[in-house]
Amino acid sequence: MLVCFASQKGGAGKTTLAALLGERLAAAGVQVCLADGDRQGSLFALGERARGLPPVRAVYPMQFPALARDAGLTLLDLPSGLGVEFHAALEVADAAIVPAVPSAFDLRTLPATLAALRKAQERRDGLPRVLLVPNKVDLRETLSKELLSALRELGWPVTRCWLSARSGYRRMGAAGLAGLPQAARRAAEAEATALADEVLAYLVLPGEQGAAA
Repeated sequence: MLVCFASQKGGAGKTTLAALLGERLAAAGVQVCLADGDRQGSLFALGERARGLPPVRAVYPMQFPALARDAGLTLLDLPSGLGVEFHAALEVADAAIVPAVPSAFDLRTLPATLAALRKAQERRDGLPRVLLVPNKVDLRETLSKELLSALRELGWPVTRCWLSARSGYRRMGAAGLAGLPQAARRAAEAEATALADEVLAYLVLPGEQGAAA
């Protein structure tokens, strides 16, 4: 199963989300690999430094179909924008995870991403399945509350769990969650694990029990 992380807007947290989910799913015993389809190579670089991450490989659009045929689960990090990599992934991916952050600009660009995903679904009989994931949420801020409300009004599946605006996630490039102080790591791991469990249930992997949102 191939799951891509897509967003027109940069800074939405695709790489962080892919790394966190990959780390948590691997810790839960899921056969998972990470693929970096972004020429900037952020996920690949993180994989070289961070402890606990599954193997990360750099890939190009021509390799995406082979990823979709691989056994197990592959999480594919895409570059920002709706370019070649984005459209190539939509033609073969089983699911697309779209992170969204609390900013007015993010909510303005999100419809373009979702429109492209809808067109792919129309061509491919409902694939890729789409799951929106709120990111960098701080419930003390009005923008975060507005983000959660706006996402639910879009009519697309949205996770009940999300990633908070934690400094620990910004420090993942150093060594992953394993490199954080214990207290910070505990909170981040609990949050990421709850989100990973929800994503896994949504994907309904072979041999796993779960219900689509």
